Amino acid sequence: MDEHEIKSIISRGESSNLEFKLSIQREHGKTLSAFANGFDGQPKGFLIYGVDNDGNIAGFRGNIDQAQRDISDTCRQTCQPPLSPVIHTPIIDSKNLIVVEVSRSSSKPHRFDGRCYIRVGSTTRVATSDEEFTLRGEALLRSRDDYLIPNATIEDIDSDKVMAYYRATRSPDVTSFDKRELEAIIEALGLTREEGGEKRPTIASMLVFGKNPQKFIKLSSINAIRFRGDSLADPHLDRKEIVGTLDEIISEAASFVERFSAIGSTITSESIRRVDVSEYPAVAIRESIANAVVHRDYLDTGSQIDLYIFDDRIEIRSPGGLGGGVTIDDLENHTGRRWLRNPEIAGKMYELKYIEQAGTGISRMFGAMSSNGSSNPIFEVDLCSVKVVLPAHPLYSARRKYEEAVLAKNRGEIEIARKLFSEALQIEPEYSEALTAWATMEGEIGNLVNARKLFGDALKFNPINASACLNWALLEDRIGETKEARLKYKLATEIEPKNPAIWHSWANMERRLGNFKKARELYMKATKLQPESSLNWQSWAHLEMKDENYAEAERLLRTALKQAEIRKDTYLIAWIMCDLARVLTNMNRPVNEIEHYYVESLKLNPNSMEANYGYSVFLRKTKRYDESDEYKSRAIKLGWNPHHSRKGYRK
Repeated sequence: MDEHEIKSIISRGESSNLEFKLSIQREHGKTLSAFANGFDGQPKGFLIYGVDNDGNIAGFRGNIDQAQRDISDTCRQTCQPPLSPVIHTPIIDSKNLIVVEVSRSSSKPHRFDGRCYIRVGSTTRVATSDEEFTLRGEALLRSRDDYLIPNATIEDIDSDKVMAYYRATRSPDVTSFDKRELEAIIEALGLTREEGGEKRPTIASMLVFGKNPQKFIKLSSINAIRFRGDSLADPHLDRKEIVGTLDEIISEAASFVERFSAIGSTITSESIRRVDVSEYPAVAIRESIANAVVHRDYLDTGSQIDLYIFDDRIEIRSPGGLGGGVTIDDLENHTGRRWLRNPEIAGKMYELKYIEQAGTGISRMFGAMSSNGSSNPIFEVDLCSVKVVLPAHPLYSARRKYEEAVLAKNRGEIEIARKLFSEALQIEPEYSEALTAWATMEGEIGNLVNARKLFGDALKFNPINASACLNWALLEDRIGETKEARLKYKLATEIEPKNPAIWHSWANMERRLGNFKKARELYMKATKLQPESSLNWQSWAHLEMKDENYAEAERLLRTALKQAEIRKDTYLIAWIMCDLARVLTNMNRPVNEIEHYYVESLKLNPNSMEANYGYSVFLRKTKRYDESDEYKSRAIKLGWNPHHSRKGYRK
C-alpha cells in the first residue's frame, strides 16, 4: 500500500471497516475477526496501529518485527477458523505504522475466544444468534465472486465488452428486439446490484467486464517470470505483470509461455518419420492458466497467480486451496469431481468459450501432455494455494543441456562440454543432434575412436541425419581417409539431395585431390541448388583457376561478385575482387583494369594478406618496386610467408 492510499484510508476516520490503535493488545482479535465476518457487507477491514482516535498519526513505538509476530499469533491461535491477514509496515511522515488488512471471509463465522463478533458502525460487539445465523447463510449461499466492490460504480464496467458478451450469448431474436437501456441490461445480467443508492459491480463482473479490474482488485493480475535455470535463485530472462480482464489475462499469459516454448520434431530408432513435439502443448498451457484464473480465491487480496517458466518445467500457483471435498487424488486421477469457488466467473468464461465444460479441463490437460509424449502434470496443494507443474518434454530439457554444451565447446571448455553432452543424452538417449555435435567436437580434438562411435550412434538413432554424415565425411577427409569420406558424402547427398552445403563440401575435397571433372560436376549441383551463394560460385572459380581455365574462372567470379554485391557482404566482395585481379593478371588484361580490382579490394579490406601480397607482385611486374616492397612488407606483417607464394600469382 502506498502512502497516498494509506493517508486516504486514515482521513475517512474510524468506521465499520476501519479502527485506529496506538499499541497492540490481544483483545484486538475481536475486531480482526469481526472484519473477517463482514456482517456490514464490507469486503475488507483495516486495523491501523500508530494512529490515535482522532486520526492523528502518532507512530507505532514498539518493535515492528515482534509486533507482526504478536498479530500473527493472535490471528492463528485465538481466532477460529484462523485468520490470514495482510500486514503492511509503511513509514508515513517519518513515523512507523502497522496496517493489518483483513478480507471478508467465506469461512465465516469467525470467533475470537469462542465468541462471534461483528462491526456495528465504529464499534465491535458480540453477534446475536440471528446475526450469527445470517453470517452462516451468507457463507453458504453467496459465492466469493458475487460480492460487491464498494468503491466501484457501473461506470467502471466496459459497456462494449458487456454488449459483445450479450450478443454472443443470446439469440438474435432476443437482442434485436431488446430496447432496454444499457444500464438495465447490465443489471438484468446480474453484473451489478444496488448498495447505498449506487449500482455497484460484483467481483465477477469487474474481472470479466471491467475497464480496469486491477484498480479495484489489485492482485488479480498474473506475475509471469521466465527464469534461466531450474530454480527461483536463477536470473530472470523476462518478467511481466499480466493485467486486464480475465480473457485478456488468459490470452496474454498463454502468449508469454509460447514465446519461451519450442516446437520441433524428433526421429527415433523406431521410425524414420519426423514426429512433431512441443515443449509444452498449447492445450495444457491454456487449460492450466484458465483453471488458475477461474478458480483462484479473489478475496485473498494479498496474493496473486504466479506463472514461473523454468528450463525444465512450468509452475502455475493459484491462491486458494481445494474446496467442496475435492482432493489432490481427484486432480491426479482427473475424476471430474468439481467444486466452483467462483461460479459466476466460471459461467461467463464458459459462455465466452475461454473454458470448456466444467469438470473436463483437468482431463484435457492430461490428454494433451500424454499425446505430446510429455510427463503427466503434477499438483501440489496446501491450505492456501494450488500449484500445477507441467514438466517440459524430455527432448527440450535435453536440448538446453545440448545448447549449453555447444557454448562450452566454443569457449574451449572441453570437459564441461562432455559433461553437458552426457547429461543431455541421459535425458534423451536417442538425441541424434547432440550425438552429432559431441562427435564433431571429439573429431576436432583428434579423438577419432570416440568421434566415429558417436557418429555411428547418431546415425543409428536417426538414419536420415544428414548433418552427422556431412560432419563425419569432413572428419575422414581431414585425416586423409578419402574413400571413407566419399562414402559419407554420398550417403549425405542421398539423405538430403537438395542440400547445397553437402555438394559444396564434397566438391572442395575432390578439387583439392585434383579430380577436377568430379569437382566441377559437384559444384554445378551446388550452384544450381543455391545460385544466390557467392561462395559456391567462387569455390568453383578456384577450381577453374587451378585448371588454368581463366576465362571460365572470370565468368564464375563475376557471377559471385554480383551476388555478394546484392547481399552487401563487404568482406566477400573484397575477397572476390582479389581473386578477380589474380585471374585478370593471368589473362594479361590491361594494367589499369587489374589494378582497379586490387585497389578496390584493399579499400574494403586493407588487412587482407592475400590482397596485399598479390598487389605487391602486380606492382613489381609494372616496375613500381618501392610500392611493391611496401605492400609486400604489409603482407608479411599480416602473417604472409614470403617463402611460400601462392600458386596463381605470376612473379
